[in-house]
Amino acid sequence: MPQGNGAKKEKQNVSESRQLIGFLGKDPEKRQVRDNGANFAVLSVATQQSWKDSNDEWQSKTEWHRVVAFNRLGETIADSLQASHRAPRTPGQTVVVDGGAVLV
Repeated sequence: MPQGNGAKKEKQNVSESRQLIGFLGKDPEKRQVRDNGANFAVLSVATQQSWKDSNDEWQSKTEWHRVVAFNRLGETIADSLQASHRAPRTPGQTVVVDGGAVLV
């Protein structure tokens, strides 16, 4: 049944599987949901794509991804990727993120 002019459109989320192989931009941030107190971690992951253009010169593009992991998984990720736990301490640690993505 068609909706009238006053009806609101509902926002739809798209869920899909993703794998990112990139570099950790900074130490993960531990956070907590205000409503229910659930713990989560936020990571900044950079991926880079390189190609040769029509002039046979190398070009590159870096994309930044915000990755969120909840509950125990988030705590484990944040703890294990903190700079103080890495050996040796080098910026841009390679990370692999494999899981579901919700695109809003």
